[in-house]
Amino acid sequence: IRLFSEGLALFSKRCEDGTRKYGFMDKKGNVAIEPAFAWAYSFKNGLAAVQDENGKWGYIDKKGKVVISYQFDHADNFGDNGQAIVKLSNQYGTIDKKGNFIINPQFASMMLDKNGMYLIQFDGGGDYGFCDEKGKIVINPQFEVCSPFFGYNMSSVLINDKWGYIDKTGKIIINPQFDFATNFWGNYAIAG
Repeated sequence: IRLFSEGLALFSKRCEDGTRKYGFMDKKGNVAIEPAFAWAYSFKNGLAAVQDENGKWGYIDKKGKVVISYQFDHADNFGDNGQAIVKLSNQYGTIDKKGNFIINPQFASMMLDKNGMYLIQFDGGGDYGFCDEKGKIVINPQFEVCSPFFGYNMSSVLINDKWGYIDKTGKIIINPQFDFATNFWGNYAIAG
C-alpha cells in the first residue's frame, strides 16, 4: 500500500499466477478501483497513469474509467502545468488531460523542471538543453550533462569534462572549472 494521494491509496494484490495487479483503496480501506493494472502510479491532478497487461500506458479517473487510452510505451503523472510526459516509439513528448500532444514525441529523454521548463536530450545520447511547455527550445542542447534548476536560478552543467553553472537563459555564470558540482540549494552549492 502506498500513501494516500487525492483520497486514494495505490495497492497491489498477488494473483494466482504470481503476478501482481494494482488497484486503489479509499481512506476507509474499501477497494475503490479493482486491482486490474499491471502497474500504476498514484493519482495526481485527478488522473493516474496505469499500465495494461500488454505493457501500454494510459490514464484513469478516480472512478477507474480509462479516460486516455492505452497507447504509450510509458506515461508519467500530470504535473501542475496540466501536462504529462509520455513515451511513444522511444521518444518523449507531453500530452494534455484529453490525450492531445502539446509537445510531439521527439526527445530521447525529458524531465519537468520546477520553473516551467523541461530538461531535454535529443536522440543518440546527445547533449542536454531545455525547452518550454510548448516545446520551443529555450536553451540549446549543448551540455554533456545538465541538471534541472529545481526552482533555483542556476543549473550545474558539464562541458569538456568540467563542471560550471548556467542561468535560465543558458548563459554561463560560473565557468566550467570543477571536477564535480552540485546544484544550488538556496545560495549554496558544493563544487571542487
